[in-house]
Amino acid sequence: MNALTARHALDTLGLASGSTLWVTGAAGALGGYLTQLGARDGLRVIALASASDEETVRGFGASDFVPRGPDAVAHVRALVPQGVDAVADAAGLGDEVLPAIRDGGQLVAFRVFTGQTERDIMVHARSVRERAEDHDAIVALRELAETDQLAIRVSEVMPALDAVEAHRRLDAGGLRGRIILSFPV
Repeated sequence: MNALTARHALDTLGLASGSTLWVTGAAGALGGYLTQLGARDGLRVIALASASDEETVRGFGASDFVPRGPDAVAHVRALVPQGVDAVADAAGLGDEVLPAIRDGGQLVAFRVFTGQTERDIMVHARSVRERAEDHDAIVALRELAETDQLAIRVSEVMPALDAVEAHRRLDAGGLRGRIILSFPV
């Protein structure tokens, strides 16, 4: 579902090859797919993540890396002085990212966006529910994964009986991959 959410977001943005996309939370599940699929689409992907995740996000195809921190927008503006074409805000930073976007650019949010827009920046709120039955997109993503063109990251496999603990870990954040629940046969 994270890969489908990423595909939906990128399709919504409709960026041309060579456009710049800043992905926040690029080392997370959603951000990792945004980075990989954006790079596959020919975008210049700028990845925001913890400094310890730089190698990971560059491995996903990020052209540039910005370490998480209070100077992130300044770092992005140093890389792209006119501002990025779009931000895919997987980290949920909200209006903090707006100064990095060019006039008339775009922001795709995956949580409720409560900030004020500015400079004709268009904000899109996206959820996987909008494309959850898009069989063709799901098959295309599965084919990318099966041919090792899309990295699937698994943090841990846990027994289904530990689902409550799995949700607690997901809610706590910071996982590098998803938890798979194993059901006995």
